[in-house]
Amino acid sequence: MPQKPVIVKVGAHHYDVTYHDLIYDRDEQQEYMGRCSYPDLEMSLKEGRAPSQLAETFLHESVHAINADRRLDMSEQQVDQIAAGMLCLIVDNAAIFGDHFMEQWGDKDAGRDAREKE
Repeated sequence: MPQKPVIVKVGAHHYDVTYHDLIYDRDEQQEYMGRCSYPDLEMSLKEGRAPSQLAETFLHESVHAINADRRLDMSEQQVDQIAAGMLCLIVDNAAIFGDHFMEQWGDKDAGRDAREKE
């Protein structure tokens, strides 16, 4: 089975992707599913969730990185909606994108529903 990504390239930058049991911001006193640090070129993702949730969080943090790289000034809601839409696009079109994306997050049935309908 493919491994979860540990590096992702966004624009000219390589972000380290790390996985944690807890992602907590002491200043904001809030727990997060993921974080993206543009100055440090790091993405942190919370483990222990369904493959689809982990994949969506990865896309969400990747959209944050794109937002910073392209200076788009998107709101959190826009980032969230784009990430959710990207996940649907990838999963619902496994014939185009392949099963690899969801398999790396631990989804053994990646793309099966879409193929059964064809």
